[in-house]
Amino acid sequence: MDRANRKYILTQGPLAFTVGHFWLMVWEQNSRAILMLNKIIEKNEKKCHWYWPHGIGEDEKFVLSDVKLTIEQISEEDCSYYTTRVF
Repeated sequence: MDRANRKYILTQGPLAFTVGHFWLMVWEQNSRAILMLNKIIEKNEKKCHWYWPHGIGEDEKFVLSDVKLTIEQISEEDCSYYTTRVF
């Protein structure tokens, strides 16, 4: 069987004070996709901090001054069992 030659990072969802470092890792490693396997809140328990912009456009940008990055959501597509967002 041929190897897929894929690289990936496996991490837990960021906490409020590590969101900037999460996005810095995404940027530095040139990650092309982020796959979240849980919801922000499950069974009334917060699993991780909301780490992407809450909407599309200039007014909704996520400014992460601690790591000097700005995240802007370009599009969002809701499907039956998942949501695809482009940043």
